[in-house]
Amino acid sequence: MQECKVMLNNIDISPARIRLDLAVICGYDSVDPKVRVIFRRNDEIRRIPVLLKGTFRRKEKGDMVAIFSYTYFPAYIFNEENDEPIYMSFEAAFGDECVEDIPFVVSNGIADSKGVDKKYLAGEEFNGATVFSSPLANADDEEDEGEALYDYTPQPENNRVVLKRIRSGENHGNILKRAGFKFFTSIAAVVNIILCILLLPYLSSMVFLQASGL
Repeated sequence: MQECKVMLNNIDISPARIRLDLAVICGYDSVDPKVRVIFRRNDEIRRIPVLLKGTFRRKEKGDMVAIFSYTYFPAYIFNEENDEPIYMSFEAAFGDECVEDIPFVVSNGIADSKGVDKKYLAGEEFNGATVFSSPLANADDEEDEGEALYDYTPQPENNRVVLKRIRSGENHGNILKRAGFKFFTSIAAVVNIILCILLLPYLSSMVFLQASGL
């Protein structure tokens, strides 16, 4: 079985999307590399491909680096959304050979923000900064406004990333604001209806008097 590893360069999360930027480091003579993300939630499993951006071989190290990137929509990964955590792992295929649950290391950016153990750092030899495209595109789309609904925790010791819905903390402020706005909008609608009912007899009499010429 071919030895390879994944370098997780970036995970960019917006309210509607999750973008993964990663590299697979494998044998120098590897051909047709393909990578899929395995999403697991309870007994449900989904395997979704990651788009290959390019490859380059490093003679001095005797390996090949394949660059992958893709944007996923969490709401459509499974048939129904719920608060159960989603476990993400990676598998790679090289021709007829497939490697599941590939060990991965993380970029310095992810390690710094998520407190990952230093032994899982990708190191300065290759951090992917020069080969990956800019962070999440279309971030200003209407569906992407507001704060992210998901957060992630890398667990390289278990060869997986844990994705969880945000239900507390900074997201509560927005939830309360929206709830308050809907509440006051509903109150205003009720007040308008009551005023219309109270004024209806007066308006009816005014119309009658005008029609009578009085």
